[in-house]
Amino acid sequence: MANPTMQCAGLKVPSAIAYHLFKMAEEGRKDKKDEEIKKIAESAIENITKIANIVQGRATTSNALSELQRRFPTTSGRTAASSINTGTNRARAFRSRSTPYSNRNPGRPHGSSTVTKDVIVIEYGKDRIPSKSEKVELEKSGRIICGFELSREWTAVQLEKELSYLLKGSSMDGFSFEIMKNCSGTLVKPNIPLGKRIDSKLLLKSIAPSGGIYIRLLADLPSDDDDDFLSLSSFESPTTRSITSLNSTQSLNPSATSTSAITASASPAANITTSTANASIAEVDLTDEKPEISNASKEQDAVPVHTYQANPVECPFNIDSIIDSAKNQDLLEPVEVLRFLQEHIIQGRKLDIVSVEEPTDGETNFINVNRDTALISTFSELEFIENYRFTFKVGFTGEDVVDLGGPRREWLRIVCREIKEKYFDRGLRRYLAKDYFNVGIMLALTLLQNGPMPAFIEEEILNDVLTSSPQSSNPCIAEVQAGLEKLGMLSALQKLPMLHYLLRPNSQHPITVPKLLGLLKPKYSEQGSNALKHEKELYQLFVRFLREVASGLRSCGNEKLQLSHILTFVTGSAEEPILGFALDPSIEFVKTDLGDGFTPTAHTCSNILSIPVASSVNPLPSQEKLFEIYDLAFSQSYFGSM
Repeated sequence: MANPTMQCAGLKVPSAIAYHLFKMAEEGRKDKKDEEIKKIAESAIENITKIANIVQGRATTSNALSELQRRFPTTSGRTAASSINTGTNRARAFRSRSTPYSNRNPGRPHGSSTVTKDVIVIEYGKDRIPSKSEKVELEKSGRIICGFELSREWTAVQLEKELSYLLKGSSMDGFSFEIMKNCSGTLVKPNIPLGKRIDSKLLLKSIAPSGGIYIRLLADLPSDDDDDFLSLSSFESPTTRSITSLNSTQSLNPSATSTSAITASASPAANITTSTANASIAEVDLTDEKPEISNASKEQDAVPVHTYQANPVECPFNIDSIIDSAKNQDLLEPVEVLRFLQEHIIQGRKLDIVSVEEPTDGETNFINVNRDTALISTFSELEFIENYRFTFKVGFTGEDVVDLGGPRREWLRIVCREIKEKYFDRGLRRYLAKDYFNVGIMLALTLLQNGPMPAFIEEEILNDVLTSSPQSSNPCIAEVQAGLEKLGMLSALQKLPMLHYLLRPNSQHPITVPKLLGLLKPKYSEQGSNALKHEKELYQLFVRFLREVASGLRSCGNEKLQLSHILTFVTGSAEEPILGFALDPSIEFVKTDLGDGFTPTAHTCSNILSIPVASSVNPLPSQEKLFEIYDLAFSQSYFGSM
């Protein structure tokens, strides 16, 4: 056998190993594996020889690439091609060492305009990142999309559009979703300023700077083994199915009411339990191809209409008499009309206390809400409310709170914000039709119980709600109407058109520094007292803090503070209620002793902001340190001690 080093010149280490193995067998070692060692050595020499020939150009490029890919299947063609140009790469390496910065532009290096991310689709209601075994199942079901090319310049609309496109053609096609943030294995909603939407810059900077992008569906996925389409409502079917296909598998009774799915689009839907009620909405078969049906069998076999059982649009009390009384009052302003309706519709305990000494007796609807899942827990609690006219009393899970008005306003603010994002920002969602009944109830409650005005509904949708008949062909519209009428507000809005102004965006006025200072009246000590000097000094610093907030100079973590955060901290409402506050918001100065902190507190029911003031034994910290304390305090939305 020829010397392997002669065939593999320049490849000293691999040839030495092969030659050593070869010599071990040649020198007469009487081991049982001599033959095996010889075969290994010969195979190694042969392989090394072929690789050497490839590197030295003794084989054609195509043969070299195919041989490398055959022997090293994990090596890409790009790697193989680069190995052929060894001389070129060596020359580049030499130039890089000799003139390392000759080809670089001065300044910071520019990153790529795109980023490659994996997108993980999480089921509705899940709040933990998937484990390794769960990720395997997600990959099998197509809910992990690898290699998503994300542009750094996408707007919020473009980002949502591109993420929605990833779901096309799957069982998740047409589903709404929300972008979640991974916080130590727990998925939470990103804490972003009010009115701001997530674009690619915010996503890459604060929400998913590393790892994958987590998006959570806003409805349950349809069951894989749910083949009985007759048990589904008209908004549960993931695909359009013709009546003919149903007739071919099952004989239909013409006297029975069919609830099989006939949809105009192929969007999937959640498994929705259709509510039982008297009213019904017709869904007409839109399929194009239908076989001829003889006249004799038309009456027995053809089922031209499918019905969806909706909640009845009816008011449980005499709303017409209240509306007639309002008309007889000759009320000229929409605010006056709303106040009149509030006084005659809402029952039980007063909505807000007008004095701290006033007793708080009266019937209430108590509900407990989880702030992290406010919408889900609210809709769950509404199922057990018998009379929606009573004042709502709200408790937040895990928070030390007694609701005398402030927590209820906070609850209405949070729920209205989530309703806007889930049910209106991307248009009406037919597969969530049953949810719109509770949406209508919440819209009525926020109008009547001093919540924020729901001025986020598009003009076209609002007109449909106010003008369509109760048997509207759009199930979402019909359910909103049914929910509003539970408190008589559909009839009120239709018969008292001046109320429409309250639902228009121009009825909302942004919070400004002068307006906030006008709302928060300071209560100073008596003239001539020693405390008055310290109180005026602190109030002047507070005014400067508000101006810095309004200028966008204050933040806590990734969240920029806004003036609405401060009003929410004091009153539970991000804006002044359309009917005003029962108790005017105010600032009170709290005396401090040695070692006391300067963190402000609030009483949202009485609308009082308590600010610790300096004393002779406890001076104020520096302005920057004091403002940092304020940043942390006003960015918190929880009740209780920090």
